[in-house]
Amino acid sequence: MTQEDTGQIRDIYLKLKGGVFNFKGSSMEPVLKEGDVLRVIPADKTDIRAGDIVIFNANVLGCHRILGRFRRDNRLCFLEKGDNANKIGRIFYEDIIGKVKYIVTENGLKKPDFPMNWKNVMFFILDFFIAAYMVLADLLKNRLFLKGDNKFLKTFGIVIWRVHGFYFNALFKNIT
Repeated sequence: MTQEDTGQIRDIYLKLKGGVFNFKGSSMEPVLKEGDVLRVIPADKTDIRAGDIVIFNANVLGCHRILGRFRRDNRLCFLEKGDNANKIGRIFYEDIIGKVKYIVTENGLKKPDFPMNWKNVMFFILDFFIAAYMVLADLLKNRLFLKGDNKFLKTFGIVIWRVHGFYFNALFKNIT
């Protein structure tokens, strides 16, 4: 079995059952430091919120904070950024392996800190509205039997996403 096979098996196991993950790098400092052991839990797309730290595999294994969500080509995407990084990236839901629940320390388990600043607060607000829109649109489509090409839903969605895009671009202009 090659090292790549072992890595894929680990990713699948963490995605299904959770486990521990050894953090490497400096992109999440000061919250996470090189060598920290993280308790990872499986994450459903409804469980992932702005502010959560996730482990993902998008050509490289990464561990960053979720800033928000959006849809691209009918796939759920998340905006991610390391607390110590300058650029924002995009990952698909399918690439997320799990969500960091705790940092394992010598004294037990510790919840990861969340740096509070005005940009992070704005991301929480934007993410709340996008999550509410996604639930409402799903409710209207599935419960009220509106077709996916309904003009009201399409117009409503365009307005919501444009407002989201305007405020998001005002916060960060360096999306990769």
